[in-house]
Amino acid sequence: TAVFALTFANRVLPPSEMDTDEQAAEWFKKRIKEFQEVIVRALVESGVPQDKAREVPVIPTGYHKRTRQMLNPRELYDRLDWFNPFWQTCADHMEENALIPLLASQKHRVKVVKGKTSSEQAEEYAQQHQELEKKEKELEEKARLVELEMEKMHQQIAEEKKLEEKHRMEEQKKMAEERKKQEEEIERARKKREEEDKQRKRRESEIKEQ
Repeated sequence: TAVFALTFANRVLPPSEMDTDEQAAEWFKKRIKEFQEVIVRALVESGVPQDKAREVPVIPTGYHKRTRQMLNPRELYDRLDWFNPFWQTCADHMEENALIPLLASQKHRVKVVKGKTSSEQAEEYAQQHQELEKKEKELEEKARLVELEMEKMHQQIAEEKKLEEKHRMEEQKKMAEERKKQEEEIERARKKREEEDKQRKRRESEIKEQ
């Protein structure tokens, strides 16, 4: 799972002879495609299968804060907002256990873009934002269920330990009772021997007196 971010994409400037925004956008897309091909070749050379290498998203990113020179920092030549699609792509390609902290840290920044955005674009970004919130809620619910399952498992382990302790105590009590019984039997046998010795000595004494 990986996403390549082409940082400082706002500095990739089209040639000065580009007269229209459409020409600049097409040129920009070709440049991004060229960068993507370079990344694909590098991945293939490092041992990644070509079909897998081409599945890795390559997203241009620019500034995210407004400056005097750039009043709309999220705008690039071929898109009005690079920020939301970038985080959407990251979210789609992340493991679920890493997505929750990402969403929690970026929730205040991933918003619907207003102002110059067209109604269709705004609707698309609103939908993306809703999908992110939905995914966040789903992951939170999964995390809650996992936590409940863990708590249930801990309780089960505690019950098993309690039963084991009870069984151990019963075994110790049983062993103590058996040991006490053996000691009592040994004591009875000792007293019996002593009594037999006394009787034997009395008989020997009587025989001597006769």
